[in-house]
Order: sequence, then structure tokens, then C-alpha cells
Amino acid sequence: MSRVGFTTRTLASLLDAVLITILGGAACFLLIRYGQNIIEAIHSDPKKNLVIIIQSSWILVSTLYIFLEVIFNASPGKMIFGLYIGNINGDPTSFLHRIWRILCKYPIMITGFIFILGFVCLPVSTKLGASIFLFSLSTLPIVGIASTIISLGYFMALSYSRETLHDRLSNTGIFYGPIPDNSRPTTKQFQKSRATNQPTANCEAANKLLFK
Repeated sequence: MSRVGFTTRTLASLLDAVLITILGGAACFLLIRYGQNIIEAIHSDPKKNLVIIIQSSWILVSTLYIFLEVIFNASPGKMIFGLYIGNINGDPTSFLHRIWRILCKYPIMITGFIFILGFVCLPVSTKLGASIFLFSLSTLPIVGIASTIISLGYFMALSYSRETLHDRLSNTGIFYGPIPDNSRPTTKQFQKSRATNQPTANCEAANKLLFK
């Protein structure tokens, strides 16, 4: 199974970025129009509210969008280009394996999970939800540094192995589709079976030559 090169991966990522920007703008508009009461409970300063609205929209949309990659084994951008996420052999990954890959690729997801927790807590306690919101935003500088390192590691895909830094950290890769059927033997199982059956095949060939 062939790994996807740097150019195709970049185009798929750019398409995802465009879709996230469009959805983020829509979420920002909805928060400004319908979520003023929630935002004012977090902070009373109107200028800071606007910053919080933009940050909240970006975090919420990015987290939900990126999580599609965990559910469907590919982001919408990858689906359009006919790509999928596989393990180092190109076989389908498990749900937990994909979550680990997402955390390696997008450290912002940690902030996103905390942010969504605050959103869930709002109906129970506005003060608690607001505190969790602000804590999630306070993690952005640290997460930003980690994201920068991961982004620089993306250029490792230019190497012969076509593996990025987050590919290596999570033991995964991007491959051309379609996704292999789980009912079929995996690459590793096929290689093991072939290695096991090879001596038997050689013996049968030798017997045919000897006892013609």
C-alpha cells in the first residue's frame, strides 16, 4: 500500500482549513447573535467578549471537525481526495489508535475537550462552566508551542518514508483508498501466512520433480 506524498496531503489539509474557516465564521455569527448571555456570564468587557467569541467559535468548530477524522478514519478533505488513515502496514486503525493520532497531530484538541466540558457544565452551573471556559483558553499558549513543533514536523513528509512527526509518534500513516476490508487478512497476517506456507510449497515442488 502506497503512502501519500507531501503535495496531496497538503492539498487535503488546505481544503480542511477552508471548510473549518467557513464553519468557524458561521459559528461566530451564531454566537454573536444568540449567545450573548452565555458570553456575558464569562466576561463583562464587550471588547474581551468579542475575542472570546472568536476563540470559542474556532475551538468548538475545530474540535468537532477534527473529531470526524476519528469517526470516519479520514477528514472530509482526505475523503474528497480518496485517502484514509492506516497503521504502519496500511491496515485500518482502531478507534483508540485514531484518538491517539489526533492528540499527537492536534494538541489543540486537549483545549477543545476542556472547552466542550465547560459547555456541558453551563446548564448545571453557569459559574463552573465559565471557569472551565476560561481555563481552556489559558492553555492556548502552551498548546500553541506544541502545535508549532508538530507543524514543523509536517515537512518530514518530504522524506523518502513520507512520514510526518505525528505519523511517527502515533505509528500511523496516510494511504490511498479504498480502506481495506477488515474481514480480509491484514498485511501482517498475509506476510506471516506466506512465510509459513513457503516451505510447504517448496517441498511439494521438490516431490513433483523427484517422483515424476
